Amino acid sequence: MGGRKVATTMYLTPEQDSLLKELSRQMRVPVAELVRQGVDMVIENHRHQLVGYVDSHKPSGPRQV
Repeated sequence: MGGRKVATTMYLTPEQDSLLKELSRQMRVPVAELVRQGVDMVIENHRHQLVGYVDSHKPSGPRQV
């Protein structure tokens, strides 16, 4: 995991927040990293919908922890 990060704001349900924090605690991985992994999964699952989008970054796939 390297490179520049971009700050963003998002809203979670209380249940999502609680479960994400518990996963973070158990896995000893920052919540932000778990969120980035989740975003990577969504992008990978829906990449076919990005018709005509030219990505200036090389696809890295889901992050490994």
